[in-house]
Amino acid sequence: DLLSHMDSATAVRESEEFNRQLITEFPIGLASCHLDGQLVYVNPNFAKILGRTVEETLNLTYWDITPIKYQEQEAEQLRQLQETGSYGPYEKEYIHKDGHLVAVSLTGLLIKQNGETLIWSSVQDISDRKQAEIDLKESEQHYVSLMAAAPVGIFRTDAMGHCTYVNDRWCRISGLTLKSAMGDGWRQGIYPEDRQS
Repeated sequence: DLLSHMDSATAVRESEEFNRQLITEFPIGLASCHLDGQLVYVNPNFAKILGRTVEETLNLTYWDITPIKYQEQEAEQLRQLQETGSYGPYEKEYIHKDGHLVAVSLTGLLIKQNGETLIWSSVQDISDRKQAEIDLKESEQHYVSLMAAAPVGIFRTDAMGHCTYVNDRWCRISGLTLKSAMGDGWRQGIYPEDRQS
């Protein structure tokens, strides 16, 4: 009986060590906090997102690292959490130690732990993705501006041959309006002999 108790205690210690190592080394940020926002646990990846050490981060509250502009959104996520036991995924920003904002995506659960109700959250730094989206949007805007200002008529069709874009110059050359050129209407703006081929 003593032997089985020792085996059981060893299994519990090994399980606890496994869980501790998993949470500590997990490749995304993990954090838990009380309902008032006081951080209870953060893994190194969560602290890294904020540019801080684990110890520095644990001296903060959730509200210390969240910009004021997210108060309404945070209240909605807290309401959802209390109603359903989970929230997210949703996107917001955290305040980095040096003051710049870090775009993050969060998902969380309400968990009872040692008689306390805690919010456990997984946090991913999505700054690179957000910057790529901004760069793509700027590139698309530049492309559209170039097409609109081009001194030649430009139209674009999809794989089925339906017009999806014409610039003003093409409309002036063809005599069609933008609206009438869309879909298959653009075919009326080219020479009849070209339509047959």
